[in-house]
Amino acid sequence: RVVYDSSKYLMQKLFEEPRAEIISRTKKTVNNIVSLILSDRKATHHLIQLTEYDYYTYTHSVNVGVFSVAFARDLLRGVSDQEFYELGLGFFLHDIGKATIPLEILNKPGPLTEDEWKIMRMHPENGYRILDDMGFIRRESAIIVQQHHERASGGGYPQGLRGDKIHPYAQICAIADTFDAMTTKRCYQSPCSAFESLDLIKQKMMQQEFDPDFFEKFVLLFAPEKRQKNNGIKKALTDRPENDQEP
Repeated sequence: RVVYDSSKYLMQKLFEEPRAEIISRTKKTVNNIVSLILSDRKATHHLIQLTEYDYYTYTHSVNVGVFSVAFARDLLRGVSDQEFYELGLGFFLHDIGKATIPLEILNKPGPLTEDEWKIMRMHPENGYRILDDMGFIRRESAIIVQQHHERASGGGYPQGLRGDKIHPYAQICAIADTFDAMTTKRCYQSPCSAFESLDLIKQKMMQQEFDPDFFEKFVLLFAPEKRQKNNGIKKALTDRPENDQEP
């Protein structure tokens, strides 16, 4: 809880004022979280359980960071700890470009107009520029910040990349980002349960938007430990009682 709450506090300050000093403090905190996730699966499970679903950009950023680092740990092989630290920074700061989006657009209680969407779609490139100007961007972080809204169908932004043109790091972030957004309570959206969100992604988004193998591994993050061992969560997604709401 201390780790999670301190991360939220720093992210809130960062979105209010994206200065180099705060980014540097955030990087240290992110490195500590990455070290914790890489070394302690039980602590990771508790961090995932602590994620909160009242929507604030800074809360969303921490949730996506936790999900993505844990997901990357289980998915990627041959990645050094140093590279994981850079990945972690990219995951936690994936939405830093939203600090440049007017609040009336960012917090609008309803659908955005086309002109407002044009502004909103600038946040990946804006985020890259913020980090680049301050000297905090490296290849791993840049890929995540720039590509986390790209989709396999080519319908994403800002570049409309397709399929394997989207880097695996960005694909990891995109799945975590989508899942957290769907389970979030907003003034214009009732949250889905974790199971409902995963099931909806599987039924309607997996083939066109996300790599199916990536998605199956992401699902395992939410399985109790004993079910992870026998892959029971995969079966639960395809064969479950109607009243089963467990992820």
